[in-house]
Amino acid sequence: MEKVVFCYNPRFELMPREKLKDMQLKLLKRQLQYVYNFSNLYNEKLKAAGLKPEDIKTLNDIEKIPVTVREDIENYIEKTGDPYGGICCVWTEGRQVNLTQVLKGFPGEKPIYIAGTVDDFLVLTEQFVRQWRMMEIGKGDVVILQIDGRAGSHLGMVSTTHPAYRPDVSRILNCKVLTVTYITPIEVGRTLQYLKFFKASTVVALPQLFSALNEAFKAQGKTPKESGIKKIVLTTRERGLSDAARGRLKEVWGCEVYNIAYVPESQFYAVDCQAHKGLHFWEDMFIVEALDENNQPVNPGEAGKLTITNLWAEGSPLIRFKTDMNIKLSIETCECGRTHARIIPVD
Repeated sequence: MEKVVFCYNPRFELMPREKLKDMQLKLLKRQLQYVYNFSNLYNEKLKAAGLKPEDIKTLNDIEKIPVTVREDIENYIEKTGDPYGGICCVWTEGRQVNLTQVLKGFPGEKPIYIAGTVDDFLVLTEQFVRQWRMMEIGKGDVVILQIDGRAGSHLGMVSTTHPAYRPDVSRILNCKVLTVTYITPIEVGRTLQYLKFFKASTVVALPQLFSALNEAFKAQGKTPKESGIKKIVLTTRERGLSDAARGRLKEVWGCEVYNIAYVPESQFYAVDCQAHKGLHFWEDMFIVEALDENNQPVNPGEAGKLTITNLWAEGSPLIRFKTDMNIKLSIETCECGRTHARIIPVD
C-alpha cells in the first residue's frame, strides 16, 4: 500500500474501519435524539413511524428510520410556510443562525433554506481542508474558485471573508483563493486575468466555465495547455465526471483532473484522490447508503440511490436524505491509504 503524502488529518482519514463504525453509531444516536427534539419535520416523521431515538441500537437499525427526499421538505414549506421546511433545529435552542443558504436546486425544484451555526462552519471547513489537501492543494498555490449560486455560497469556509471570525481553508493550507461567479464574458475575462497575472495553479469550477475558457483561448489563437493550470477540480451537482469525460478534459488542458460531486442540502461533498477510483467522503461526518426503489439497501456491488445521513450539522441536519444519484459503494482501503468508503457514480 502506498504511503499517504497529502493527508491533512491522519487520525480520522486513516482510522481503522472498526473504529469508524463505532464512531458512526455514537454520532447517529446523538443526531437522531437531536432532530427528534428540535426538528419539526423529523419529529413528525419519526413519530409517524413509531420510532424513538432509543430504538437505534446498532448501525443496521438505521434502516428503521424513514427516508427523506427533497420533496418532503418542499411540501413542508408549502404546508407550514416555514422556509426551512421543518429541518432547522437552532431556533428552539436560542442559538444564532450564522449562515442561511438559499438552495435553488434544479429546474422545477422549489428553493429551500439551510441554516448553519459557528460549529457547522468549523466542521464544513475541516471537510474542505481534507479534500483540498487530498487533491494536493497547499502552500503557495493560487486557486480560482467559482461560486455556484444554485448551491449557496461556501465562500466563508474557503477564503478570508471573516479573518477574525474563524479559520478557513485558504489560511489553514496557506494558499490564495480568487473567486469568480456566473459564466459571463466579464467573469471569463476575469478568470483569464487571474491566470495571467496571479499564475493560478488550480481552478475549481463548473464544467461550463472550462468550456467558455476553451473558446476564449481559441479566440486568442492559443490552447488551454498554455494556461499554466496544473489542476482542474470539476464540481458537479450530485454527479461525478465519467472516466471518458475526464480523459477528454485532461487531454485538452494537459493537467490533472479531479472531481467533486456535492449534495448541498446535506452539505455533502465527495472528491477523488490521485488514484481516481471513486469519490472519497468522510465517514466520521456522514453515513452513506445505496438504496433501491423500496428504500432497502442494495447488495454489495449493486447500484442504488445515494442516501446521506449528516452526523454533524446543528443548523439543518438531514437524516437518510435520498438523492437521484445512482452509485455503488466501495469499502476497500483506497490505494492512497485512506480507510473511508468511496462512492462510485453509475450512469
